[in-house]
Amino acid sequence: MRRVIAALVVAAAIVVLAPTQALAAGQVVANGGGNGTFDMATAGSHFGFAVVFGTTVTGHFECNMAGNAAFDGLHLMAVEGPVTAGVANAAAGTATFSGAGTLHMDAQKMDVTFYVVVREGGPGVGKLQLTVTTRGGAPVAAFPPETVMTGQIRVH
Repeated sequence: MRRVIAALVVAAAIVVLAPTQALAAGQVVANGGGNGTFDMATAGSHFGFAVVFGTTVTGHFECNMAGNAAFDGLHLMAVEGPVTAGVANAAAGTATFSGAGTLHMDAQKMDVTFYVVVREGGPGVGKLQLTVTTRGGAPVAAFPPETVMTGQIRVH
């Protein structure tokens, strides 16, 4: 699990610190990385994502709970995969995106679809909410919204 955390930290740093490529007219980018909190006191998930919205939607998303926070008995969990659909509003600072990914939980893997809603901002302002379903649409997990505790979410 330490490797997962290290990889996520590196990915988040690259996403947040990498220079922005020239975008085609009308394209919007949502990117971010950091640590969320469900209650403004306890660390929740670690997350990282970068999504380009244009005539197509492409990107990658990763979110995990690395065993350092208790959430209804869930300690070790990771959801990751390519982003293939979504919409973004740079003026409002919001984006919604989804993709087919993999859920790693309780030493098992499951093919899933993930849905993510974000609002830009840094600690105490940015928001991220993750919902996970089976590929057939049956609910797997609907997490409450998290507030950014460390890191940043941008929609630009």
